[in-house]
Amino acid sequence: MLIKQTTGGKVLLQLTTITTKKICPLVQEPSGDCYCSKLGSQDIEKAVYYCNKNFETCDIYKIKFITHKGVSIGN
Repeated sequence: MLIKQTTGGKVLLQLTTITTKKICPLVQEPSGDCYCSKLGSQDIEKAVYYCNKNFETCDIYKIKFITHKGVSIGN
């Protein structure tokens, strides 16, 4: 938060927020097996968990994104 005082004696508050959203890059164009494209009752919890901040641990992301980029993921 920045506080500025004007020449007239008024105090202005300027709120600054820094956000770092991490969303799976596959959300823009999900494949048929992505959790965010199905959204059935069994997939909602997984979509919320994996498609947001934890997409790098998602098996679908690892297979679709990392493998296609030529990066070795182990197994």
